[in-house]
Amino acid sequence: MDQEPFLPYKALLERAKDPSFKVLAERLQGTSEKLRRLNQEFPEHIARNRERREGRKARLTKSLKGFLINANRDAAKASADLKRQFNELQDERTMLKMALMMEKSDFEFGEGLADTLHADDKPMADRIRSLQQSLIEEMEKFLGKLE
Repeated sequence: MDQEPFLPYKALLERAKDPSFKVLAERLQGTSEKLRRLNQEFPEHIARNRERREGRKARLTKSLKGFLINANRDAAKASADLKRQFNELQDERTMLKMALMMEKSDFEFGEGLADTLHADDKPMADRIRSLQQSLIEEMEKFLGKLE
């Protein structure tokens, strides 16, 4: 994707007034950055594993290339929409709840794809899901303390 994905923890860190939210946002941002890097590396990881298994470089069909172009365009638009919606929120708690909702949605989407992965790719997918789960748990724990 040409455009960087929207990172809600960075925005939360920049806008948080409460020190406890700032500390949380710093931790979440660090974990989120690791997760972002793994997500960027994952397609290349899959391609390398497939090339190793099949003994030849994978070639994309015209239709798959078109699909990927459209998917990247749609992802960039969705990221911009999320950023706009997030920036309209007024308080830290609501921002954190939206970030939690976004992370849960990504996690659930990943669960649906897990069964389609080749065994070679599952360890990296598991690392991604583990980081997502730690983000979710940390936000839920923090929000639970506020209630």
